[in-house]
Amino acid sequence: LDNDEILTVADKGQYILLELPHEIFIDIELLIKDLFSINIIPIISHAERIHNLTEKTDILLNWCKYPLYLQITASSLFGDFGYEAENASWNFLTSGLDVIIATDSHNTNSRKPKMRDAYNLIASKLGYTFASQVCIEKPFQIINGTRVTASPSGNHYRSKIYD
Repeated sequence: LDNDEILTVADKGQYILLELPHEIFIDIELLIKDLFSINIIPIISHAERIHNLTEKTDILLNWCKYPLYLQITASSLFGDFGYEAENASWNFLTSGLDVIIATDSHNTNSRKPKMRDAYNLIASKLGYTFASQVCIEKPFQIINGTRVTASPSGNHYRSKIYD
């Protein structure tokens, strides 16, 4: 990052997308802390499919001492990646954590974007304002390199996650 050799979202130097393996767990708390120290906010892609984050909330809570976003795949909201990912998606959305929705669409046939459907489903369950924030407003601000509402979660969210 110091040498400008690592890409940030839209090359704005504000956010970095981190894709972690599903099969093994890597504790990235120190990386998150280092990114925070240089004013870069990590976005954990398809967090709902990372088993250790969905099962061991203490790990996630440690990470959330620093600003970060959990990026949920739109298709996960419909169970396309299984019940566990669907359930984790809704838990993350209702936990008070900073969440955004993305397509993770690899093509328009087998991995369709489903953003419109995800927006409508979130709106029906959690309201249009919330759906607009997680599907449109926050992602748009991130792409533009604008600081949005990501904030250290710390104790503020401890009571909201899976209680």
